[in-house]
Amino acid sequence: MKKFLRKLSLFFLMCSMICGTWGMPSTVMAAEEKADYEVNLSDMTCGAAGEEQKAVPVYTAADFDAFLEDYNNGTLPDFYITEFLFDGISQVKKISKDDTTGEVTSKIIETIALNVNTTGNIRFSGTASGTMIAVNTNDVTGEICLVLDGVSLTSTSATPAVMIYNKDVNYSDCKVTIQTAEGTENHITGGKLKKVSTMTEDQADTYTKVSSIYGDTEDTYYYVYTGEEIKNLLFAQETADNEKIAEGDPYRYYKYGGAIGSDITLNFTGDGYLDVASLGDEGVEGKGDLNFVGGCGEYRITSYDDGLNASTSGTDINIDVNFMLVSVNSDAKEGDAIDSNGTIHIEGGTVFALSHPDSQDNGLDSDRGTYINGGTVVATGNMADTVSDNSQQNFINLVFRSKQAAGTLIGITSVDGAPVMAYLAERSFTNLVYSSPELQETTYYVYCGGSISGTEINGLYTEIDDYEPGTQQQWSGNSGFGGRPADGQQGQEGMTPPDGEGMTPPDGEGMTPPDGQQQGQEGMTPPDGEGMTPPDGQQQGQEGMTPPDGQQQGQEGMTPPDGQQQGQEGMTPPDGQPGQETDQGGSSIEFTLSPTSHTFYNVTDYTPSGILYGDANMDKAVTAEDALSILQFAVKLQTPTEQQRQAADVNSSGTVDSADALLVLQKVVKLIDVFPVE
Repeated sequence: MKKFLRKLSLFFLMCSMICGTWGMPSTVMAAEEKADYEVNLSDMTCGAAGEEQKAVPVYTAADFDAFLEDYNNGTLPDFYITEFLFDGISQVKKISKDDTTGEVTSKIIETIALNVNTTGNIRFSGTASGTMIAVNTNDVTGEICLVLDGVSLTSTSATPAVMIYNKDVNYSDCKVTIQTAEGTENHITGGKLKKVSTMTEDQADTYTKVSSIYGDTEDTYYYVYTGEEIKNLLFAQETADNEKIAEGDPYRYYKYGGAIGSDITLNFTGDGYLDVASLGDEGVEGKGDLNFVGGCGEYRITSYDDGLNASTSGTDINIDVNFMLVSVNSDAKEGDAIDSNGTIHIEGGTVFALSHPDSQDNGLDSDRGTYINGGTVVATGNMADTVSDNSQQNFINLVFRSKQAAGTLIGITSVDGAPVMAYLAERSFTNLVYSSPELQETTYYVYCGGSISGTEINGLYTEIDDYEPGTQQQWSGNSGFGGRPADGQQGQEGMTPPDGEGMTPPDGEGMTPPDGQQQGQEGMTPPDGEGMTPPDGQQQGQEGMTPPDGQQQGQEGMTPPDGQQQGQEGMTPPDGQPGQETDQGGSSIEFTLSPTSHTFYNVTDYTPSGILYGDANMDKAVTAEDALSILQFAVKLQTPTEQQRQAADVNSSGTVDSADALLVLQKVVKLIDVFPVE
């Protein structure tokens, strides 16, 4: 028995260890149990955990020579303060040139940099302003975990609040994690060290146009170096696009555009709350991957440009959190909410991604694909940068024909009227992405406006007590350019056309027909034989002709193009969408999700045609059953679609009530002949 109990005890211990460490870095686990170091930002003391805390050593600007000696000898302490930012060569300076006199002046950036010079679990607490945390990972091997335990940190506008730097953006021998301690609130507010020139001294005397390639307006650069010194920079460098450089401008720069910036992959985890606010640019910017892991933690990130930005080609953003809100301030010039030059993967949590309300940006913007594999996601923007159909979780992407105003209520219901999603938008948008585990491969209706009551978080209703739909929406596969637009290109009012002002015809004076086809317009050669086959994108109306792809014919016996719907006798609906309610232009009120259908273009108010008044149940006939349906609408046992509502309102009163039901019964027994009854 004792042996059995020992084995049972060992089994539970092993289970506990496996559950506790599954998918979590070893450093993070150790940090929760016990930190290796403690740093108090309020009084700038530090020391090994559990030991006496001492004041962090300080190097002033006047101590720079002593600092360089300690740096070159490798004798800097684990934590130290510099009243300047050191880049491996010198104090970083702001350099200005008087364009009138040509005089060049420089000034040290005034900041307090709390430098981390060790690995391990470092627990930060307290409040500091005008201060940044700088972590040098060059040639460092191991893990660094910055545990935020009730931190309030604000830097100057000239520097990030947290800066992890390395001259090699692909450096992987050092793993850096920012962790929020359970039950704590943490606030990080930072500026930018952005587009900083690394020109040589002779260039400083000759450059002609300040900031011509960087988009800045101030006549300022930062410190200049000799060509040899540039090789010793501790920061990752980027090479400017030579074609955009004005004569005399520098060819290299480094930048840290976020309140939190990192040259290498940066990980976030922890059960606490982290608020990141930008003083003038990105929220979190990384030249490596940005990973939010563990399925835990709450994040609020606000910015004046991209909220989250993985800025190097091929770098990824991975999100698995409890809650995340990323938004671009409306008084900024532009900005995507979550922007990756690689991929975006959302694995879990409730995620809001709200881009700038007026710029041509998007909530989710990636160069190599956005994948939603779990969680609840709401993203708004003004570009159709679509989510991948290879996502593991269903989503719906609504690309509206015109911009939707802030305060618009977007509702999605099942075909029987049950609300599936309701979102009261806090800002204007053209593109809306919604994903949830509840979305199925089935048909939904979409509405704008109406009324709602219930429980909401950031405008998304998690519980709906009462919902009255507004105006029903319809969509069309035609983008205005003869078909579905390419990613990021829209073709209707409020949408952005492809590059260039208009559509460019093929070489030559006229339109060139597709291979094997001829054109019949002036200056074109007809095909052999009696009939003429129209080129793609044009339409003929004669008997026996085949309609082009992307267009529709209105004659009996013709087959519509793939993805569009016909509304006349003898026509076949598109594959996978039989029986959808459409108008004759190929639009539909049915938003049907399938493995290859998630994005719906040209979403706009539904304008019904050919309504059969009195046909409340949409069975193409007026019977006593329609009167029953109307009574159920009136007492809210059923919620009508917009088309049902219009068909049921047979007296044109604007409401559906028992009077309409009575009129339908009168029509059934032929006491009245015509609907609507005025």
